[in-house]
Amino acid sequence: MKYFRCCFGFTDQIQYVALVLKPGQTGPPEMVVLENGNQLEKRYYNYYNNSIKQKQPDEYSYSQYWEAIDQHLDGIPQVFVSLDGIYNQINIGTLRRPDQSYIIEHTDIFLIGNSKDLAESRSRTSAPKEGDKTAWMVGFPNFGSTGSIDPLPGTKVEIESLKPILERSGYVVQIFMENDAREENLKRVSNPDLLHIATHGFFIQSLDLSKEQVFGIDVEKVSEEPLLRSGLMLAGAETALNGEIGIDLSGDDNGILTALEVVTLSLDNTDIVVLSACETGLGDVKNGEGVYGLQRAFMVAGAQSVVMSLWKVSDQATQELMTDFYDIWLKTGNKAQAFKQAQLNLKRSYPHPYYWGAFVLVGV
Repeated sequence: MKYFRCCFGFTDQIQYVALVLKPGQTGPPEMVVLENGNQLEKRYYNYYNNSIKQKQPDEYSYSQYWEAIDQHLDGIPQVFVSLDGIYNQINIGTLRRPDQSYIIEHTDIFLIGNSKDLAESRSRTSAPKEGDKTAWMVGFPNFGSTGSIDPLPGTKVEIESLKPILERSGYVVQIFMENDAREENLKRVSNPDLLHIATHGFFIQSLDLSKEQVFGIDVEKVSEEPLLRSGLMLAGAETALNGEIGIDLSGDDNGILTALEVVTLSLDNTDIVVLSACETGLGDVKNGEGVYGLQRAFMVAGAQSVVMSLWKVSDQATQELMTDFYDIWLKTGNKAQAFKQAQLNLKRSYPHPYYWGAFVLVGV
């Protein structure tokens, strides 16, 4: 939870508060107050972000973002965390402790939307599904012919390598690539067990209000609706990016799938959505409301879990992570543990968290 410190009215001083509730605890949660919220959101986030992008050692982020909370956990090995504010923009597992090890090596961090998600997961039946399991895989879109959007040949390799892994586990797989990786096809999705999307994601962090449109959408609408500020690029997206068409949000095929449109997808029985794309986890941070973006949109649409990225990622590392994750998950049935193990496996080949820490899993 994040709030503004108030003396004689509101100020611009931000504090973060962590409420820690331990197993068997009957009293109120322990409260950890981080008073330097302004620095966490600016100075220290910039430092964390630059350390990731420059692949440099991070000497400060653990002490600023997690140490005070860690002291209240008493070595508890599994922690369920509902994040807010700037904490949505970092991967807790990538924070480096004073002994040079990372949080991921000591603690299982489970990210949940809120405490209700944890309660619902415990009451959810684990009975095996009757009939075939289904997987929809969308990737390697043909963005257009101008080259204004970088092609993603690695996503074709990724999908083709994952298909046999899924089929061996009993999935009926539908693949949409190149010209078929269209918005209208994705909008026809109907409650698959798995939805895997491998393409470019986007997040509009700041708007140039002097322009009339951004991604073909009226800039005034984008400024008013956070869910228009993030989305996925699909086949034909160059026409929107180059301003050749205006986007009709009621239309089915303009190459840009916004988070606002994601909310309308039929995913009520979908176990997991994997967004194998750059910066799909980012969104517009709202106090007390988490992140308005693709994460929230897919979960509102019904998905139980979402895998997404927080920064631009290496194609090779992403392929290795995804292949390993699917292989372990489909053998064990435990998404969270499989995802963590895949990250640890990747860390052996690529020690810096830039490679293994870009993706996070939200939901249980």
